[in-house]
Amino acid sequence: MISCDWSSDVCSSDLFFSISGLQTNLFKSKVLFSPNTDPLTKTTISNTLGISSTNDLGKYQGFPITLSKSPTKSFQFLLEKVQKKLQGWKASLLSLAGRKAILQQCISSIPSYFFQAASIPKNICQAIDREQRNFLWGSTSDKRKIHLLNWGEISNFVMNFKKILQKG
Repeated sequence: MISCDWSSDVCSSDLFFSISGLQTNLFKSKVLFSPNTDPLTKTTISNTLGISSTNDLGKYQGFPITLSKSPTKSFQFLLEKVQKKLQGWKASLLSLAGRKAILQQCISSIPSYFFQAASIPKNICQAIDREQRNFLWGSTSDKRKIHLLNWGEISNFVMNFKKILQKG
């Protein structure tokens, strides 16, 4: 983060840069302006800094740097990530135990990383659960299969089994 006084053109980071020998990579840098900022002001500041402006800062380690006003829209990528991962597996070729192992080992770790940093909207969590249930029982958008056990019982079994393994 660079703090500047525009009236004197002196940046507080100059001392840091001179001591450390580091430099700012302007090609990797972006400026994000408020939607209320005048376009002429945006252009002036971008040209003065030599840094391009952007409307979206993207992601850092898979997590969006800026969130939209709609929490569901902000975390839609998480649902898409789970869906993409599940599509890579052929549920019809795996046994029930194999599908359950994939859900436990691969899929459940995806949202847990993001739970550490943010509160995920309830409807996104429900959609992820729905995707996992459909994968476990072999349901597709074309064909719905009967769910032999309540999803809550399966989730409780998984948590209790993990506790037993940790104790032993």
